[in-house]
Amino acid sequence: MARTLTLRQRRYARAVAAFTLIEVLMSIFVLALGLLGLGALIPGIIREQRVASDRTLGIIVANDAEAYLRTRADLQRLFVQPAGGGPTFGTAIPTYGLGTWLLSDEWSETYGWDLRSIDKDELEGVGDVLLDQDASGIDPVRIPLADRLYPSPASNLDAPQFVWDFVVRRLPPIDSDGYALLADIPYTLPANLLDQLRAGVEIAVFVRRVDTGIRVPAGDTAYSIMLQPSNPVLPVGLGEDDLPTGAGARTGDRQIYAAPLTLRASYDGERTSVLTLSQDGTAASDIPGSDVGLPEQLLLATQIGQQLVDNLGNIYTVEEVLELDDSGAEVRIRPSIERWISQTDGQPTGFDDERGWTQINQVVFVPQPPASTFVFRIGVEPEAVRSPSGSGAGRLPL
Repeated sequence: MARTLTLRQRRYARAVAAFTLIEVLMSIFVLALGLLGLGALIPGIIREQRVASDRTLGIIVANDAEAYLRTRADLQRLFVQPAGGGPTFGTAIPTYGLGTWLLSDEWSETYGWDLRSIDKDELEGVGDVLLDQDASGIDPVRIPLADRLYPSPASNLDAPQFVWDFVVRRLPPIDSDGYALLADIPYTLPANLLDQLRAGVEIAVFVRRVDTGIRVPAGDTAYSIMLQPSNPVLPVGLGEDDLPTGAGARTGDRQIYAAPLTLRASYDGERTSVLTLSQDGTAASDIPGSDVGLPEQLLLATQIGQQLVDNLGNIYTVEEVLELDDSGAEVRIRPSIERWISQTDGQPTGFDDERGWTQINQVVFVPQPPASTFVFRIGVEPEAVRSPSGSGAGRLPL
């Protein structure tokens, strides 16, 4: 016999099958927690996607920068001996280009990154790289900010995304067999010209994203305010506190272009993933960034993700800050320091001292962690450079 439910029983069954208010509230609470967690992940995902995009574009910009520097005729004067023998030079030497710096014993004397050839006022004030210092008789070479913005002002865009900077160092001279030449005799011309200058130079390029906080007035473009002749708003800036503004450099407000900086660096020979940083005693007072205080330089150099280029041309990324105070810092880096690099002994190096190209003594970096850092050489075949000890004459082949 089929069982017939009363009206009261049917109502009770429907009540048992429904959700209570507490169950509904708990469900909403769990859903809210999930949405909050998802919301917290989204900014991180967007940031990682932007970093990945910047790295990809940064490589493209760095390649463009290399092509630009290689095609500047006023820089390409390195007196490189062509294959099969070199030409005979007279006593007349061109008065422009990187070759004239190689004739100066004081320029990059210990094979470190030398900022003394860059005009401080021009770079900090208008963003132009004017190469005119510390080489007797050299004609100035100007690389304007407009040429270092990407995309270029000639594009149909309203704002650039990146700006690149570069620093240069001397490579150790090499003899006809490709071995490093110790400069223990005075330079004479033209007899020793080819051997002493064959090694050429190494160039480090830093690509940075333009500060995202720059505000462009109505009717203007980012290009127009960055390239205006007076009080420009430069693409990457340092404020009066010597730290990045995040909104470019408003030069009328005593802000400056964020130029490359150098610090002394040392390696203890044991901890292959640790560099010790301190004040660069070789830096001059008239170089770009010389007014930035040491504590601020250390803060900028130890940012996670910061890229440091040592005086041997190796690129390191800061992974962790081990120690930091107003006078020095220790950072964990990647990749590890290569085995052929010897311990930093802390003794001054001279022009003819092989320690200058086998020890880490200096790093160069830019205030804002770059999207890309690239090192290349002009004037020598990388595989032909090696020191008498076989260390690599400053670095292993690129």
